[in-house]
Amino acid sequence: MHVRRRKSTSRKSIRLTDDGRAEIQAWADEQGVSFSAAIESLALLGMGEDASVAFAPLMVSAVRFEVRRQMNRLATIAARGAIESGAAAILANEALAAMRPRSSEEKKQELERARGIGYKRLRRPLEEIVEEQKQRKLEREQERKQEQGG
Repeated sequence: MHVRRRKSTSRKSIRLTDDGRAEIQAWADEQGVSFSAAIESLALLGMGEDASVAFAPLMVSAVRFEVRRQMNRLATIAARGAIESGAAAILANEALAAMRPRSSEEKKQELERARGIGYKRLRRPLEEIVEEQKQRKLEREQERKQEQGG
């Protein structure tokens, strides 16, 4: 028995009746293979080729389909694993940071960050702000007196 090895495929356009195409497609769907593999196997059987040789294209098509399906499944599993490991790393870092003792200044900065206040911005002491407000009030009063008197 002579067994041929599939080396490559090439494109060939053929004309089929709608009924013939539908029957071949139905048979291919039933077998779980491509239209091309189905038509090649049916043609080889029709030419009197041994069934073990004629069904080789069907086997190749079925194996390729299943390998492609499993590769997509494995790729999805790998992608989900990568996402989960990234999330786990973030959570682990946050847990370690929460356990680390912090100074009161670090706690203050964290609170300011949570409130949206720039923690690097220097703040003036309250007395300085109050003094500035008093100075502005005095200046405005002097301007009013000058406008009224002058």
